[in-house]
Amino acid sequence: MLKKDVIEYFGGLAQTARALRIHENSVRRWSDVLTDNIQYKVELVTKGKFKSRETLLLSGSDSEE
Repeated sequence: MLKKDVIEYFGGLAQTARALRIHENSVRRWSDVLTDNIQYKVELVTKGKFKSRETLLLSGSDSEE
């Protein structure tokens, strides 16, 4: 899961931070590929629109959305 895709989905840094209930500076500090913890939170907040690596592995899918 890529930072740019998540930010684009939510409509910007501030909107992403608000949706995930974290500080905007935290979003700025994310690496380009999100950590597993962040991916899981994004998956929950987007109700599965984005899938974490763990979910993809458990489902047997090898492609990321």
